[in-house]
Amino acid sequence: MPRRQDANSFLLDQFIKDGVNGRGEEYGRNLEINCRFVLEVVDAVVADVGPDTGIRLSLYPHSLDCSDSNPNSLAVRMARELNKHNM
Repeated sequence: MPRRQDANSFLLDQFIKDGVNGRGEEYGRNLEINCRFVLEVVDAVVADVGPDTGIRLSLYPHSLDCSDSNPNSLAVRMARELNKHNM
């Protein structure tokens, strides 16, 4: 089963955490938009390899100054969104 590991300050981790995501309107600014790029990657992987895939997110560690102001809300948001993405 293909897996995408994006914890520990890797690229997708940097998109979802507001402490490091300084991107503009398209991929940064609020919780919903911060999650957009990760969900686009998930959709692309599922389209390419099928729904038997997974993603690992670690929302709480603060490695390499990659933190979020509200990791609980981020965890709930990502769990709800990932459940909608056919994986």
